[in-house]
Amino acid sequence: VWKYLTQKINGCLSESDSLGRVGGDEFIILLKSIYIEADIEKLIGRIFDALEMPLIFNQHKIQNNLSIGITIFPDCSQSLDGLIAEADSAMYEAKKIVGNSYCFFNKSSIPQ
Repeated sequence: VWKYLTQKINGCLSESDSLGRVGGDEFIILLKSIYIEADIEKLIGRIFDALEMPLIFNQHKIQNNLSIGITIFPDCSQSLDGLIAEADSAMYEAKKIVGNSYCFFNKSSIPQ
């Protein structure tokens, strides 16, 4: 399943982008040449479309539901650990929505 997901997601990325599996069911995508949120949303749409069809494995239908958390360097954090924590926080917000969903990290929603 991980190999299938990796191939489908990689097919949506450009050569300058990187995809890595963090562990379990979490992946990180680093986008190098994205400059506006609308471009990120277009990419997410392509990923959702690519994974719309369920995977059939050993006669079992596996439907993928993706929850994507997004943070932007340097607008949010400027450290790798900070960016990962922010994306993780945004991903948990996206998980509150049923089905495929995404959420941008919002710095103003953090308690001070």
